[in-house]
Amino acid sequence: MAAYLIADVDVTDAATFDEHKREVPATEAPWRAVSRARRHDPST
Repeated sequence: MAAYLIADVDVTDAATFDEHKREVPATEAPWRAVSRARRHDPST
């Protein structure tokens, strides 16, 4: 079964967000999840 998560995240603390990003693969591993992320230019 496929599942999708779409989020629009405003990062206000880059250091904490970087720490979170490092933990994501271990969280997703039991479900063989694949993360894809895209950045956008907030000035557009």
